[in-house]
Amino acid sequence: MNTYAQNAQSQSSTRSRGSQSGPQNGSSNPALATIEAWLSMNRPMMSAMTEINGRLLEHVSRANDEWIEFMTRRFNDDIAASHRLMECRTVEDVFSAYAELIQRAQRQYQAEFQSFARLNKELADDTANLVKSHIEASELDLRH
Repeated sequence: MNTYAQNAQSQSSTRSRGSQSGPQNGSSNPALATIEAWLSMNRPMMSAMTEINGRLLEHVSRANDEWIEFMTRRFNDDIAASHRLMECRTVEDVFSAYAELIQRAQRQYQAEFQSFARLNKELADDTANLVKSHIEASELDLRH
């Protein structure tokens, strides 16, 4: 066994012996008591942040699903437009096909951006309500 492994094993066995013999509460260790007090004080905030992160991930997942569906629709529409362009016989037909493609794409992008604005508003409202409920719960805990 090399010196590093011996030192690590020695420190590990010393720690395990020390943890078996001493009291299990933070009263004998002021640093541990301070950490426990800090954790207790910040538990509501940590709980709120955990819930906010979970909801944020749900919203990001919904946004990703929405974006993939939109891009699939756009891709299919672009393929249909390229087929229409191949069927064009005159310059007027080409201009008409491009005008329709651009107008349709503009409407679809506008609708998609409105959808994303709604998703972002839902996220902001959800987050604000969640923070408000946790603040109110923390205030009640402090009063009691």
